Amino acid sequence: MFPTHRGVVVAKNGVVASSQPLAVSAGLQVLQNGGTFIDAAIATSAVLTVTEPYASHLGGDAFVIVYDAATKRTTAFNASGPAPLAASLNDFPNGIPIRGLASASVPGLVDSWFHLHGRYGSIPVASLLAPAICYAEKGFPAGYKYSSAFKLHSQNGAPWFPALMKQVTGLDAPPRPGQWIKQPDLAWTLSQVASGGREAFYDGPIAERLVDFSERNGGLFSRQDFAGYECQISDPIRTDYRGYTVHGQPPV
Repeated sequence: MFPTHRGVVVAKNGVVASSQPLAVSAGLQVLQNGGTFIDAAIATSAVLTVTEPYASHLGGDAFVIVYDAATKRTTAFNASGPAPLAASLNDFPNGIPIRGLASASVPGLVDSWFHLHGRYGSIPVASLLAPAICYAEKGFPAGYKYSSAFKLHSQNGAPWFPALMKQVTGLDAPPRPGQWIKQPDLAWTLSQVASGGREAFYDGPIAERLVDFSERNGGLFSRQDFAGYECQISDPIRTDYRGYTVHGQPPV
Protein backbone atom coordinates (compact mmCIF):
# COMPACT_ATOMS: atom_id res chain seq x y z
CA MET A 1 0.00 0.00 0.00
CA PHE A 2 1.46 3.33 -1.07
CA PRO A 3 1.65 6.16 1.48
CA THR A 4 -0.58 9.16 0.84
CA HIS A 5 0.94 12.47 -0.20
CA ARG A 6 -1.77 14.48 1.54
CA GLY A 7 -1.60 15.32 5.21
CA VAL A 8 -4.47 14.61 7.58
CA VAL A 9 -6.62 17.70 8.20
CA VAL A 10 -8.29 18.03 11.63
CA ALA A 11 -10.51 20.96 12.57
CA LYS A 12 -13.03 21.59 15.36
CA ASN A 13 -14.76 24.79 14.29
CA GLY A 14 -14.65 24.86 10.51
CA VAL A 15 -12.58 23.93 7.49
CA VAL A 16 -11.77 25.53 4.13
CA ALA A 17 -10.84 23.33 1.18
CA SER A 18 -9.42 24.67 -2.07
CA SER A 19 -6.71 23.89 -4.60
CA GLN A 20 -4.87 27.16 -3.88
CA PRO A 21 -3.26 28.05 -0.51
CA LEU A 22 -3.81 31.82 -0.74
CA ALA A 23 -7.53 31.21 -1.28
CA VAL A 24 -7.66 28.83 1.68
CA SER A 25 -5.88 31.40 3.84
CA ALA A 26 -8.45 34.07 2.93
CA GLY A 27 -11.34 31.77 3.82
CA LEU A 28 -9.78 30.71 7.11
CA GLN A 29 -9.19 34.33 8.09
CA VAL A 30 -12.89 35.03 7.55
CA LEU A 31 -13.89 32.12 9.79
CA GLN A 32 -11.44 33.26 12.47
CA ASN A 33 -13.00 36.74 12.31
CA GLY A 34 -16.43 35.31 13.03
CA GLY A 35 -17.75 35.09 9.50
CA THR A 36 -20.20 32.47 8.31
CA PHE A 37 -19.44 29.53 6.06
CA ILE A 38 -20.77 31.51 3.10
CA ASP A 39 -18.60 34.51 3.98
CA ALA A 40 -15.59 32.19 3.90
CA ALA A 41 -16.71 30.61 0.63
CA ILE A 42 -17.07 34.00 -1.09
CA ALA A 43 -13.64 35.17 0.08
CA THR A 44 -12.10 31.89 -1.09
CA SER A 45 -13.90 32.03 -4.45
CA ALA A 46 -12.83 35.63 -5.05
CA VAL A 47 -9.14 34.89 -4.46
CA LEU A 48 -9.37 31.93 -6.83
CA THR A 49 -10.47 34.27 -9.63
CA VAL A 50 -7.11 36.00 -9.19
CA THR A 51 -4.80 33.07 -8.49
CA GLU A 52 -6.38 30.36 -10.67
CA PRO A 53 -7.88 32.15 -13.69
CA TYR A 54 -7.61 28.99 -15.79
CA ALA A 55 -10.08 27.23 -13.46
CA SER A 56 -12.03 29.98 -11.66
CA HIS A 57 -12.85 33.41 -13.06
CA LEU A 58 -15.49 36.13 -13.00
CA GLY A 59 -16.80 34.96 -16.36
CA GLY A 60 -17.69 31.56 -14.94
CA ASP A 61 -20.57 29.84 -13.18
CA ALA A 62 -21.31 28.45 -9.74
CA PHE A 63 -23.23 25.43 -8.49
CA VAL A 64 -23.88 25.44 -4.75
CA ILE A 65 -25.89 23.16 -2.48
CA VAL A 66 -26.45 24.52 1.04
CA TYR A 67 -27.76 22.69 4.07
CA ASP A 68 -29.29 25.05 6.63
CA ALA A 69 -29.02 23.40 10.03
CA ALA A 70 -31.50 25.85 11.56
CA THR A 71 -34.31 24.98 9.16
CA LYS A 72 -32.98 21.51 8.24
CA ARG A 73 -33.56 22.42 4.61
CA THR A 74 -31.23 21.89 1.66
CA THR A 75 -31.25 24.41 -1.19
CA ALA A 76 -29.65 24.28 -4.65
CA PHE A 77 -28.23 27.43 -6.25
CA ASN A 78 -27.66 27.09 -9.99
CA ALA A 79 -25.67 30.08 -11.24
CA SER A 80 -24.94 28.77 -14.70
CA GLY A 81 -25.65 31.37 -17.33
CA PRO A 82 -27.88 31.16 -20.38
CA ALA A 83 -26.84 31.86 -23.94
CA PRO A 84 -27.26 35.43 -25.22
CA LEU A 85 -30.84 36.31 -26.13
CA ALA A 86 -29.73 37.04 -29.69
CA ALA A 87 -28.30 33.54 -30.19
CA SER A 88 -30.12 31.08 -32.46
CA LEU A 89 -29.46 27.68 -33.99
CA ASN A 90 -28.56 29.43 -37.24
CA ASP A 91 -25.54 30.95 -35.50
CA PHE A 92 -24.06 27.48 -34.86
CA PRO A 93 -24.35 25.38 -38.04
CA ASN A 94 -21.36 23.29 -36.90
CA GLY A 95 -22.27 23.19 -33.23
CA ILE A 96 -21.19 25.43 -30.37
CA PRO A 97 -17.40 25.93 -30.38
CA ILE A 98 -15.40 25.00 -27.30
CA ARG A 99 -13.64 28.38 -27.00
CA GLY A 100 -14.17 31.96 -28.03
CA LEU A 101 -16.96 34.51 -27.71
CA ALA A 102 -19.44 32.27 -29.52
CA SER A 103 -19.16 29.72 -26.73
CA ALA A 104 -19.68 32.23 -23.90
CA SER A 105 -22.77 32.32 -21.68
CA VAL A 106 -23.86 34.99 -19.21
CA PRO A 107 -21.52 34.79 -16.17
CA GLY A 108 -23.30 33.61 -13.03
CA LEU A 109 -20.58 33.53 -10.36
CA VAL A 110 -20.94 37.11 -9.09
CA ASP A 111 -24.73 36.79 -8.91
CA SER A 112 -24.37 33.66 -6.78
CA TRP A 113 -22.09 35.52 -4.33
CA PHE A 114 -24.79 38.07 -3.61
CA HIS A 115 -27.70 35.64 -3.48
CA LEU A 116 -25.81 33.45 -1.02
CA HIS A 117 -24.58 36.40 1.00
CA GLY A 118 -28.09 37.81 1.26
CA ARG A 119 -29.24 34.61 2.94
CA TYR A 120 -26.24 33.48 4.94
CA GLY A 121 -23.62 36.24 5.01
CA SER A 122 -22.70 38.45 7.96
CA ILE A 123 -19.50 40.28 6.91
CA PRO A 124 -19.86 42.98 4.20
CA VAL A 125 -19.04 41.75 0.71
CA ALA A 126 -16.50 44.56 0.29
CA SER A 127 -14.49 43.11 3.20
CA LEU A 128 -14.74 39.60 1.77
CA LEU A 129 -13.35 40.76 -1.57
CA ALA A 130 -10.50 42.75 -0.02
CA PRO A 131 -7.91 39.90 -0.10
CA ALA A 132 -8.65 39.18 -3.77
CA ILE A 133 -8.37 42.86 -4.66
CA CYS A 134 -5.06 43.07 -2.79
CA TYR A 135 -3.59 40.06 -4.64
CA ALA A 136 -4.78 41.41 -7.99
CA GLU A 137 -3.45 44.91 -7.37
CA LYS A 138 -0.23 44.25 -5.46
CA GLY A 139 0.51 40.83 -6.91
CA PHE A 140 1.12 37.26 -5.84
CA PRO A 141 3.82 34.68 -6.67
CA ALA A 142 3.08 32.25 -9.47
CA GLY A 143 3.02 28.67 -8.21
CA TYR A 144 4.12 25.56 -10.07
CA LYS A 145 0.55 24.69 -11.06
CA TYR A 146 -0.09 28.25 -12.25
CA SER A 147 3.09 28.27 -14.33
CA SER A 148 2.42 24.82 -15.78
CA ALA A 149 -1.10 25.74 -16.85
CA PHE A 150 0.06 28.70 -18.92
CA LYS A 151 3.04 26.82 -20.33
CA LEU A 152 0.82 23.93 -21.43
CA HIS A 153 -1.71 26.17 -23.16
CA SER A 154 1.00 28.25 -24.84
CA GLN A 155 2.35 25.07 -26.44
CA ASN A 156 -1.00 24.36 -28.09
CA GLY A 157 -0.40 27.21 -30.52
CA ALA A 158 -3.86 28.81 -30.34
CA PRO A 159 -3.60 32.23 -32.07
CA TRP A 160 -5.67 33.98 -29.38
CA PHE A 161 -3.70 32.66 -26.39
CA PRO A 162 -0.80 35.18 -26.32
CA ALA A 163 -3.27 38.08 -26.02
CA LEU A 164 -5.21 36.25 -23.30
CA MET A 165 -2.02 35.47 -21.37
CA LYS A 166 -0.92 39.10 -21.62
CA GLN A 167 -4.29 40.25 -20.28
CA VAL A 168 -4.34 37.79 -17.38
CA THR A 169 -0.69 37.80 -16.33
CA GLY A 170 0.74 41.01 -17.82
CA LEU A 171 3.47 38.86 -19.40
CA ASP A 172 4.45 37.97 -22.95
CA ALA A 173 5.71 34.51 -21.96
CA PRO A 174 4.43 31.84 -19.54
CA PRO A 175 5.23 32.88 -15.95
CA ARG A 176 8.01 31.13 -14.08
CA PRO A 177 7.37 29.67 -10.61
CA GLY A 178 7.83 32.47 -8.10
CA GLN A 179 7.40 35.24 -10.66
CA TRP A 180 5.24 38.11 -9.39
CA ILE A 181 1.85 38.46 -11.08
CA LYS A 182 -0.22 41.64 -11.02
CA GLN A 183 -3.66 42.11 -12.55
CA PRO A 184 -4.69 45.79 -12.35
CA ASP A 185 -7.71 45.34 -14.63
CA LEU A 186 -9.06 42.53 -12.46
CA ALA A 187 -8.38 44.63 -9.36
CA TRP A 188 -10.55 47.37 -10.92
CA THR A 189 -13.34 44.89 -11.69
CA LEU A 190 -13.36 43.40 -8.20
CA SER A 191 -13.23 46.88 -6.69
CA GLN A 192 -16.29 47.86 -8.72
CA VAL A 193 -18.15 44.83 -7.37
CA ALA A 194 -16.98 45.59 -3.84
CA SER A 195 -18.22 49.18 -3.96
CA GLY A 196 -21.19 48.88 -6.32
CA GLY A 197 -22.46 45.43 -5.49
CA ARG A 198 -24.11 43.04 -7.90
CA GLU A 199 -25.44 45.88 -10.04
CA ALA A 200 -21.92 47.03 -10.89
CA PHE A 201 -21.35 43.73 -12.67
CA TYR A 202 -24.74 43.14 -14.30
CA ASP A 203 -26.13 46.61 -14.88
CA GLY A 204 -23.20 48.97 -14.52
CA PRO A 205 -19.70 49.74 -15.80
CA ILE A 206 -18.55 46.12 -15.95
CA ALA A 207 -21.53 44.98 -18.03
CA GLU A 208 -21.02 48.00 -20.27
CA ARG A 209 -17.40 47.02 -20.96
CA LEU A 210 -18.28 43.35 -21.51
CA VAL A 211 -21.03 44.13 -24.00
CA ASP A 212 -18.84 46.69 -25.79
CA PHE A 213 -16.05 44.13 -26.17
CA SER A 214 -18.55 41.53 -27.39
CA GLU A 215 -20.00 43.86 -30.03
CA ARG A 216 -16.55 44.89 -31.29
CA ASN A 217 -15.43 41.28 -31.62
CA GLY A 218 -18.44 39.60 -33.18
CA GLY A 219 -20.14 38.41 -29.99
CA LEU A 220 -23.87 38.25 -29.31
CA PHE A 221 -24.16 39.77 -25.83
CA SER A 222 -26.45 42.71 -25.08
CA ARG A 223 -27.04 44.77 -21.94
CA GLN A 224 -30.35 42.95 -21.54
CA ASP A 225 -28.52 39.62 -21.18
CA PHE A 226 -26.72 40.89 -18.09
CA ALA A 227 -29.42 43.09 -16.56
CA GLY A 228 -31.99 40.28 -16.72
CA TYR A 229 -29.85 37.55 -15.20
CA GLU A 230 -30.77 35.77 -11.94
CA CYS A 231 -29.42 32.49 -10.63
CA GLN A 232 -31.96 29.71 -10.14
CA ILE A 233 -32.80 28.68 -6.59
CA SER A 234 -34.66 25.42 -6.06
CA ASP A 235 -34.86 22.17 -4.13
CA PRO A 236 -32.10 19.72 -5.05
CA ILE A 237 -32.72 16.24 -6.34
CA ARG A 238 -32.09 13.49 -3.77
CA THR A 239 -31.37 9.80 -3.54
CA ASP A 240 -30.53 7.46 -0.67
CA TYR A 241 -27.32 5.47 -0.75
CA ARG A 242 -26.11 3.16 2.02
CA GLY A 243 -27.85 5.11 4.73
CA TYR A 244 -26.94 8.56 3.40
CA THR A 245 -29.04 11.09 1.49
CA VAL A 246 -27.14 12.39 -1.52
CA HIS A 247 -28.17 15.80 -2.94
CA GLY A 248 -27.50 17.09 -6.42
CA GLN A 249 -28.36 19.94 -8.76
CA PRO A 250 -31.75 19.47 -10.44
CA PRO A 251 -32.00 19.53 -14.25
CA VAL A 252 -32.95 22.86 -15.84
